[in-house]
Parts: sequence; C-alpha cells; structure tokens
Amino acid sequence: MLVLDNIGMQKDLHCVKLRPQSNSTVVFGRFYVSFKGVVDGWLDGCRKVIGIDGCFLKGICKGELLSAVGRDGNNNIYPIAWAVVNVENKSKWKWFLDNLMEDIDEGGNGNGITLMSDGHKGPQLLVKGFFKVGMGCDALENGVSESFNAAIEEARKKPLITMLEDIRVFVMERLYMQKEKGLGWNLAICPNIRRKLGELKKLRRFWAPYVSGYKQFEVVKCNERYGVDLEKRECGCRGWQLTGIHCVHAICAISSLNLDSEEYVAEWFTKFAFLRAYEYTIHPLNDSSLWPHMPDVHQILPPIRRRLPGRPCVKRKRD
Repeated sequence: MLVLDNIGMQKDLHCVKLRPQSNSTVVFGRFYVSFKGVVDGWLDGCRKVIGIDGCFLKGICKGELLSAVGRDGNNNIYPIAWAVVNVENKSKWKWFLDNLMEDIDEGGNGNGITLMSDGHKGPQLLVKGFFKVGMGCDALENGVSESFNAAIEEARKKPLITMLEDIRVFVMERLYMQKEKGLGWNLAICPNIRRKLGELKKLRRFWAPYVSGYKQFEVVKCNERYGVDLEKRECGCRGWQLTGIHCVHAICAISSLNLDSEEYVAEWFTKFAFLRAYEYTIHPLNDSSLWPHMPDVHQILPPIRRRLPGRPCVKRKRD
C-alpha cells in the first residue's frame, strides 16, 4: 500500500502490483491508495464502521475501483482508502483488506470494527477472518459507499492517473471544508444527530415512563414495554447500545427527569469528535513533470482489456 504521511514522506508497502508479459513489457495490475492523515482522522474521531464496495471505471482503461468508506460524527461519508484493480474477485478483495488492516489495525484482529458490504461473495467470505462486529451504526444499507461512488462519478470516466489525482484532490479539499464547517457550529453535538433527536422527541408523547429505581424506568406504550437504565445507557430495544444515540424510550425517561438528552449521546457524535476526524490534512503535490525520474523502472503500459464470454450487455439493468 502507499501511505502518505503528514510531511509528505512515502512508505512503500506493496501498493503497486504489475503484471510482466511474455514480450518483456509490463502492464498495470492494481494500485492501493491510503493517506496517513485520513487514517489518523478516522481512528481519532470516527466510529469503527466501514462500508466497502466496488464500482466500474468508465474511461479508456477498464477495471474497478474498490473503496473503504467510514462515517464521521455528522453521519457524512469519510473516505479511508481506495484501490484500482482489473477485476473484482476474492483474491483482489483479500489484497485490499490486507492493506486496509495494515493501516487501521496494525496487526490486530479487527476487534470492534463493523464492516458493511453490498452482499458480494468475495467480501463476505473474507470478513470473518478480518473483522469482529462492533457497534455504532444503525444503517441497514451500504449508503456511504454508494455516496462516495456518486461523488467521484466524473473522475471514474478519466484515465487512471488523472482519476486518482481527482480523488486525492476531492478528499484533500473535503478534509479542509468539513473542518471549517465544524468550526462554525455553535453546538455540542453534530447537526444531523440533533435533527434526528428532534424527530424522536416528537414520538415520545406516545410513551409513558414508570420509575423503578435510580434512573431506571419501564417505558410503556399500549402493549409494548421496554426497560431503560440511564446510568448504564441501555434500553431493552438495544437501539441505544447499537447506535450510541438513545432511542425514543430513553428520551421519554430522560425527559421525565428534565435532563438534557444531548448529554446522553455517544462521544463520537459530538462536535469535538467531528473536529478530531478532520484535524489532519493532505499536503499539496507538484505537477507530474516535477516528480522524481526513475530511470531503471520499466514503462508501465495500460492494463489489458478483459473481455467476458458471451455478447456484451449494453443496456442497464434497472432493477
């Protein structure tokens, strides 16, 4: 993998895979990209939830872009790493996840990290060997990866180097813009989380709290009832434990004590955690004409176009 740290030094950890050909030429195989500032921000200020997905490249050089995308404290996308491969399969996903784990876990066992995918067999077969289920996300779909793919849609139509440069600039600008946005908030928790709490507060009128002990309640609506423990920050529905955002049952109990519900939101949804995620930067780079010349390196040719058997499908499958 290629990790660029905050002072611009490069650490070569097998990010580039080339494919020698029988005619002594070398063609592009795969390429992994990760920036140390981005990884450090994710480790410091984001929930340990990662969405992985692959999308097709639409330019002259065909292939796929694999990506690992997290969520910041405001439930926005947080791109962590991405890689260009010629085809999406189990071996490519293993290589991608090996590099990702080298970045985010440094030889650990993935304990506490939740991984989300779109159901492809490649990632599913490998997940158990890399990650243990954690907490901090109530999403049932991999929307962060789809949002990232949509954000770089125009870049995916360009040649490989240009595409990777566009993605780098997109992430570089995003780190700064999100930090500036966070500095302007006069809030304790992030706006999207506060908005979600407001929607839950509208539903609390349907629930009735009955005290059973110190900060312990039984919250009832018709035939439904859940036990809430504010001291342990737990609810019988398990929504609070899963997401870090208290459910409507907990809000009902908190309101009965005239307490501030925002104080019971998990730390990673606060403004402080949001700013920690965007504390780091990606430093600017010079034009490729100013890059160091490597005389002993073979000229790398574009990847070989892979043609699948049968007649190519040209019409989109809308379902």
